[in-house]
Amino acid sequence: MKTFYGILLFAASLLFTACGSESRMISGQDLPTEAQQFISTYFPGAKVQLAQKDRELDGTEYKVKLDNGFALEFNGKGQWKQVNGTPQSIPDQLIPPFITEYVSRNFPEQTILVLEQEKRGYKIIMLNAVELEFDKQGNLTEWDD
Repeated sequence: MKTFYGILLFAASLLFTACGSESRMISGQDLPTEAQQFISTYFPGAKVQLAQKDRELDGTEYKVKLDNGFALEFNGKGQWKQVNGTPQSIPDQLIPPFITEYVSRNFPEQTILVLEQEKRGYKIIMLNAVELEFDKQGNLTEWDD
Protein backbone atom coordinates (compact mmCIF):
# COMPACT_ATOMS: atom_id res chain seq x y z
CA MET A 1 0.00 0.00 0.00
CA LYS A 2 2.92 2.36 0.74
CA THR A 3 4.18 1.79 -2.80
CA PHE A 4 0.80 2.75 -4.23
CA TYR A 5 0.72 6.00 -2.25
CA GLY A 6 4.31 6.71 -3.20
CA ILE A 7 3.50 6.29 -6.88
CA LEU A 8 0.36 8.39 -6.50
CA LEU A 9 2.31 11.16 -4.76
CA PHE A 10 5.01 11.05 -7.45
CA ALA A 11 2.40 11.26 -10.25
CA ALA A 12 0.66 14.17 -8.52
CA SER A 13 3.93 16.05 -8.18
CA LEU A 14 4.67 15.54 -11.89
CA LEU A 15 1.20 16.80 -12.78
CA PHE A 16 1.60 19.81 -10.49
CA THR A 17 4.99 20.64 -12.02
CA ALA A 18 3.66 20.27 -15.56
CA CYS A 19 0.69 22.52 -14.81
CA GLY A 20 2.81 25.00 -12.92
CA SER A 21 5.08 26.04 -15.76
CA GLU A 22 4.74 26.86 -19.42
CA SER A 23 7.42 27.77 -21.95
CA ARG A 24 6.91 29.00 -25.46
CA MET A 25 8.96 30.64 -28.16
CA ILE A 26 8.06 34.25 -28.99
CA SER A 27 9.33 36.93 -31.35
CA GLY A 28 11.49 39.84 -30.26
CA GLN A 29 8.50 42.17 -30.72
CA ASP A 30 6.61 40.17 -28.08
CA LEU A 31 9.16 41.02 -25.39
CA PRO A 32 8.14 43.67 -22.84
CA THR A 33 8.92 47.23 -23.98
CA GLU A 34 11.57 47.66 -21.27
CA ALA A 35 13.43 44.55 -22.50
CA GLN A 36 13.30 45.79 -26.10
CA GLN A 37 14.68 49.18 -25.00
CA PHE A 38 17.44 47.49 -23.01
CA ILE A 39 18.52 45.51 -26.08
CA SER A 40 18.51 48.53 -28.39
CA THR A 41 20.38 50.66 -25.81
CA TYR A 42 23.14 48.24 -24.80
CA PHE A 43 23.34 46.08 -27.93
CA PRO A 44 22.64 48.47 -30.82
CA GLY A 45 22.37 46.67 -34.13
CA ALA A 46 21.92 43.25 -32.50
CA LYS A 47 18.90 41.24 -33.49
CA VAL A 48 16.90 38.82 -31.38
CA GLN A 49 17.74 35.36 -32.67
CA LEU A 50 15.64 33.40 -30.15
CA ALA A 51 13.22 34.50 -27.44
CA GLN A 52 11.39 32.34 -24.94
CA LYS A 53 8.68 33.23 -22.45
CA ASP A 54 8.59 31.05 -19.34
CA ARG A 55 5.60 31.18 -17.02
CA GLU A 56 6.20 29.60 -13.66
CA LEU A 57 4.33 29.63 -10.38
CA ASP A 58 6.55 32.45 -9.13
CA GLY A 59 6.17 34.68 -12.21
CA THR A 60 7.15 35.19 -15.81
CA GLU A 61 10.68 35.23 -17.19
CA TYR A 62 12.05 35.91 -20.65
CA LYS A 63 15.20 34.35 -22.11
CA VAL A 64 16.75 35.93 -25.19
CA LYS A 65 19.63 34.97 -27.45
CA LEU A 66 21.03 37.76 -29.63
CA ASP A 67 22.72 37.26 -32.99
CA ASN A 68 25.95 38.68 -31.52
CA GLY A 69 26.20 35.73 -29.08
CA PHE A 70 24.88 37.42 -25.92
CA ALA A 71 22.26 35.62 -23.82
CA LEU A 72 19.91 37.76 -21.72
CA GLU A 73 17.31 37.08 -19.04
CA PHE A 74 14.51 39.44 -18.04
CA ASN A 75 11.79 39.32 -15.41
CA GLY A 76 8.10 39.61 -16.30
CA LYS A 77 8.30 43.42 -16.42
CA GLY A 78 11.23 43.35 -18.82
CA GLN A 79 13.88 44.33 -16.26
CA TRP A 80 17.20 42.61 -16.91
CA LYS A 81 18.24 39.82 -14.56
CA GLN A 82 21.30 38.38 -16.32
CA VAL A 83 23.62 39.24 -19.18
CA ASN A 84 25.90 36.45 -20.40
CA GLY A 85 28.45 37.36 -23.03
CA THR A 86 30.66 34.30 -22.76
CA PRO A 87 33.23 34.49 -24.32
CA GLN A 88 32.67 38.24 -24.89
CA SER A 89 32.92 40.93 -22.23
CA ILE A 90 29.84 42.60 -20.80
CA PRO A 91 29.40 46.18 -22.11
CA ASP A 92 31.09 48.56 -19.65
CA GLN A 93 28.07 50.86 -19.36
CA LEU A 94 26.05 47.96 -17.88
CA ILE A 95 28.46 47.26 -15.03
CA PRO A 96 28.00 49.29 -11.84
CA PRO A 97 31.06 51.54 -11.28
CA PHE A 98 31.96 49.95 -7.93
CA ILE A 99 32.29 46.56 -9.64
CA THR A 100 34.40 47.99 -12.46
CA GLU A 101 36.69 49.67 -9.90
CA TYR A 102 37.04 46.51 -7.79
CA VAL A 103 37.83 44.29 -10.76
CA SER A 104 40.32 46.72 -12.34
CA ARG A 105 42.09 47.16 -8.98
CA ASN A 106 42.18 43.47 -7.97
CA PHE A 107 41.99 41.61 -11.29
CA PRO A 108 43.50 44.02 -13.85
CA GLU A 109 43.86 41.39 -16.58
CA GLN A 110 40.32 40.02 -16.26
CA THR A 111 37.10 40.78 -18.06
CA ILE A 112 33.54 40.23 -16.88
CA LEU A 113 31.67 37.63 -18.92
CA VAL A 114 28.47 37.28 -16.86
CA LEU A 115 26.58 39.89 -14.86
CA GLU A 116 23.55 39.00 -12.74
CA GLN A 117 21.29 41.41 -10.93
CA GLU A 118 19.91 39.84 -7.78
CA LYS A 119 17.63 41.10 -5.00
CA ARG A 120 20.56 41.72 -2.67
CA GLY A 121 23.06 42.96 -5.24
CA TYR A 122 25.12 41.69 -8.16
CA LYS A 123 27.03 38.58 -9.14
CA ILE A 124 29.75 38.47 -11.77
CA ILE A 125 31.76 35.73 -13.42
CA MET A 126 35.12 36.68 -14.90
CA LEU A 127 37.22 35.13 -17.65
CA ASN A 128 39.27 33.23 -15.04
CA ALA A 129 35.99 31.65 -13.76
CA VAL A 130 36.16 33.52 -10.44
CA GLU A 131 32.70 34.47 -9.19
CA LEU A 132 32.22 37.57 -7.07
CA GLU A 133 29.08 38.81 -5.35
CA PHE A 134 28.49 42.39 -4.23
CA ASP A 135 25.70 43.95 -2.20
CA LYS A 136 23.94 47.04 -3.57
CA GLN A 137 26.31 49.29 -1.59
CA GLY A 138 29.30 47.85 -3.43
CA ASN A 139 30.68 45.64 -0.67
CA LEU A 140 32.14 42.31 -1.70
CA THR A 141 30.03 39.63 0.00
CA GLU A 142 31.23 36.40 -1.59
CA TRP A 143 34.19 35.10 -3.58
CA ASP A 144 34.22 31.72 -5.27
CA ASP A 145 37.07 30.43 -7.40
